[in-house]
Amino acid sequence: MGRRKGAPSRGPPPEPATSTIQESKPQAMHKFIPLSVLFFAAPSALEAQEGQYGPRAEVLKSQVVPAKAGEEGPKRYQRNFDFDPASYRAKLVPAFAKAGGGSGPAVSYDVATGEETVIDLQRGGQPSSGYVVGRELADGVWESLNRSFGQLQKMEDQHFPWSTHARIFFTQSGQNYLCSGTLVDARTLITAGHCVHEGNGGNWSENVYVSPAWDGDDDAFGSANGVALSAFQSWIQGAFGRDMGWIRLDRPVGFLTGWLGYGYNDDDNFFLNNNFWMTGYPEDCFDGAPDQLYYANGNWDKADPWYLEADMGEGCKLDGMTGGGIYFVDVSYPPRFVYATIWKGRGLFGTTTEMQASRIDSEAFSLMYDTFIPEGYSTTQEDWVPMQAEVDMGGSVIYPGEAVTSFQYKLFNSSKFDPGLRTIATSVYLSTNDNISEYDTFLQSHTFAWNFGPMDGNTITVPPPTIPQGTLPGEYFLGVIVDTDDADPSNNDSDGWDAAGITVGQNVDAITLTGPAFADVGSTVIYNVADAPASSPAWMYWSRSNTGTTINGHPFEIGSPYGTVATGTTSSTGTWSVVGTVPPALSGVKIWLEVRVDSAGITYDSNTKTLRAN
Repeated sequence: MGRRKGAPSRGPPPEPATSTIQESKPQAMHKFIPLSVLFFAAPSALEAQEGQYGPRAEVLKSQVVPAKAGEEGPKRYQRNFDFDPASYRAKLVPAFAKAGGGSGPAVSYDVATGEETVIDLQRGGQPSSGYVVGRELADGVWESLNRSFGQLQKMEDQHFPWSTHARIFFTQSGQNYLCSGTLVDARTLITAGHCVHEGNGGNWSENVYVSPAWDGDDDAFGSANGVALSAFQSWIQGAFGRDMGWIRLDRPVGFLTGWLGYGYNDDDNFFLNNNFWMTGYPEDCFDGAPDQLYYANGNWDKADPWYLEADMGEGCKLDGMTGGGIYFVDVSYPPRFVYATIWKGRGLFGTTTEMQASRIDSEAFSLMYDTFIPEGYSTTQEDWVPMQAEVDMGGSVIYPGEAVTSFQYKLFNSSKFDPGLRTIATSVYLSTNDNISEYDTFLQSHTFAWNFGPMDGNTITVPPPTIPQGTLPGEYFLGVIVDTDDADPSNNDSDGWDAAGITVGQNVDAITLTGPAFADVGSTVIYNVADAPASSPAWMYWSRSNTGTTINGHPFEIGSPYGTVATGTTSSTGTWSVVGTVPPALSGVKIWLEVRVDSAGITYDSNTKTLRAN
């Protein structure tokens, strides 16, 4: 419970980090609030008495209150633009584009600053082939289609490797467009050049938004924003058709989805004699388009130094699939490697689609391996990023005062730095929205020790936090903030999709009433109230029966008629005491007692207690 709808079953999580410890502070002994007892004809109030409570985790706020506007700051990975998926259309290859290429540098574009950086690439003297292994997930599935690039087949499974393929949303010249792409790193997506830049002297794409395993929403793994784009300078200038591009993401979603390796091979026979997989999101006449991933498998009819070509038995166009990764699976060495991206697919005679792909060469490989991917990570300090908080409420709702059944999150070192064995301090918060911040309700702090490596992570299971008494019913989020210093403090909170949603119910019968069941006339009795809403008006009622009645629109167990024993206000910890003397009128009589507390327009009640006077 508590994750999000549509999240794929990804098998058992990694082993949790050991030495999970809850830091707790003893709560100060509360003092009973002495009140005059109306029905008992009580004497003056007795001196306050101290309750006997052991240590427990300190709750800093007893009631959840939404943070004031502007206090929480921007949500991590938040879109800064209106997003309507229905307004996006497939981006077609520009008319000026042609098959071909040519050596030359690449250009990197910083979305935040608008700065362009020219990247000189290694050329000449390079090996004839090379590859980098990706991050395979242990609970992945195997591809099972072999159709020689026949008709496309839809894929509704969101396990690895299908989880690595993404829908790309972006804007060019005020128009919203769609493309496809494939993760080749936790923060890097490879796609087509025309998806990141208009080409031919045009502009860079704006509002780039990436959703792995998109199926109409991003519930599977969440989304990320493009913070840096890259393409070949020849494409930007429009001189050649070297249509390949890259996107760096603000959120390292690849840690959740896995990512494919990438490689290059100068030998044309490598492409002509081996099967490859193509993936993407078509827009045209396909079932479920444009929100459905499609794929095909086969080998190439033509291999050019700059592009690949295959004739498919498909009458529908490939619009929208451009940018999708084309990868090779080595049966003797299971990892998958992207060697090309879909450039375009045009229909021929209504029954055949000529599919062309931009081929990764040594320069494109150099751009990824030497520059674009490494620049996304610190090499001098670890970078802690909490993701995918998950909660089990033990049911569909949880009530104030109850602890969740379990709570865990994933923590990754999103850096190329090796910190070794480290002790990490993290705080858990309850929030009225998915923007987890220190303005939310603090629930718990904990530490754990783990030997993290570069680009490494683990599932952290923590002592189940308790939902504070007085929390109003409604929808909330549990999330964490890493308190340990790192390279980038801005990504230390589990915002957005990475927060876990919970539903807090209206636990109107949660107040605990304790006290004696028998007492002598003239003796002093004390009834204690606990687990009530804090700092709220309270009443104790009595009745000669427990046949039920309604007070303030709320059902009570005591019967009618009923009377008021005492009124008062609960303490800041939700406690209250009623102290009084048993009057002679109760001699030989049995009565029922029940407590009412009102908070934020909601009436809560306690269990009943009986009292028989001797």
